[in-house]
Amino acid sequence: MSQFPHDRLNKNIFELCLENFGEVKIQRSVQSETKFIDIYFTPKIPIPPEAQLGLLSQCVGDRPVAFEPYRNPVDIDDIQSCLIKILEVQQELNRQKEQSQVPQAFMWIITPTTAAHKLEKFHAVSDETTWGSGIYLLPEGLQTGIIVVHQLPTIPETLWFRLMGKGKVQQTAMAEIAALPTDHPDRSNALDLLLSYRVELEAKQNIEPEEQKLIMQLSPLLLERIAASEQRGEQRGEQRGEQRGELRGELKGYQELVLRLLKKKIGSLSVELEAQVKTLSLAQAENLGEMLLDFREINDLLQWLHNND
Repeated sequence: MSQFPHDRLNKNIFELCLENFGEVKIQRSVQSETKFIDIYFTPKIPIPPEAQLGLLSQCVGDRPVAFEPYRNPVDIDDIQSCLIKILEVQQELNRQKEQSQVPQAFMWIITPTTAAHKLEKFHAVSDETTWGSGIYLLPEGLQTGIIVVHQLPTIPETLWFRLMGKGKVQQTAMAEIAALPTDHPDRSNALDLLLSYRVELEAKQNIEPEEQKLIMQLSPLLLERIAASEQRGEQRGEQRGEQRGELRGELKGYQELVLRLLKKKIGSLSVELEAQVKTLSLAQAENLGEMLLDFREINDLLQWLHNND
């Protein structure tokens, strides 16, 4: 399990939003001295408006795009490192492509805040007419832009980037995710993503005060997902028109949710342990769903199963 829940959350956001439209690579290697780009996206199809990705869709366009999200304000040496990586990627593309039209890769550096002198050092300028506030572009030949998350306007189009922010900015974005209409294309998966984030935060040995606030904010979402799982089970049972089928559907949906949360909390499970969880009654599964939030390791699950045999 990652020791950096915030990094995993940021990478999961890109996977959630972009995987249907192209190839998302996590930890893409760069030649020469070993370097890695956090997220590298190669579009395969245009992103349609109904995907509702807003600014993220605009940032992708029709070119290979790299994203480097930073949890804390980006430093000058971080920007320099990103410039090296994207220019090396461009050199790779130049060597690999035989056609005359070589794609121009682009790097987006994502930072919660930054100082004005850092932007000035790299001649980064804002074009609010095209991009709105919070977006800064470096000179064209550097193929890089900087997204200052806490300067973005609080509008639906910036939601996915604001989810990568800190403090109140991130908390507000999480509340907006929870308030998305039920028919939004990414609401269900986004809630699961945030619950996984919550589990990873809880698994940290030293939880910061800000992270504790996030855990508390995400707790109601856990109850919502459990209720939704139960409702799906009931609906499947009603469609079969049998009391027994209804109970099986409800139980299966709850067991699947518990297994997903267990894997996020304590890591992968053996086939035998998964099978054991799937033999639990609905009441036992509900109890396990509440207790697993306190689990730290696989032995906690083993002990619970032994006590509830």
